[in-house]
Amino acid sequence: HGLQSFLPILRDQGTPAHVVCTSSIAGLWSGVPFIGPYAVSKVGVVSLCETLRDELRATGSPIGVSVLVPSSVSTNVMESERNRPDRLGSE
Repeated sequence: HGLQSFLPILRDQGTPAHVVCTSSIAGLWSGVPFIGPYAVSKVGVVSLCETLRDELRATGSPIGVSVLVPSSVSTNVMESERNRPDRLGSE
């Protein structure tokens, strides 16, 4: 949604600008056990940004694109199943 909202504004300005998207180190790895759906979404962010960068370059746009890929951050993401409502059942 951010790209859809702000990219047209950046293009209309016609001045140098830069887009930074946040993915995860999981966006650069494949085959890591237990994080398949998470990794797929992060690979998608990396692919989207690589494609956007190439498309902007091809049109001579002054807009750059980068992807932030942080590594391990201390969270409870691997325990998030505990928040799943009982009515949805388990996997």
